[in-house]
Amino acid sequence: MLLSQGQEWVQFSGIVRLGDIDQENRVLSTQIADARVEYTGNGSVGRASREGWLSKFFNAISPF
Repeated sequence: MLLSQGQEWVQFSGIVRLGDIDQENRVLSTQIADARVEYTGNGSVGRASREGWLSKFFNAISPF
């Protein structure tokens, strides 16, 4: 997926019941449990969205 200059990847994962998958191998977003969207990349958007060292420090000692 090209979002800006560089390469970006969007990964979507979650848990679905076998019966919720239709004949075209699709699932409604409302039928996905523990949905997770991960974004990584080496473009300008990817660099700007990375957590800095100070944020990592504070999240480690107080994750709320």
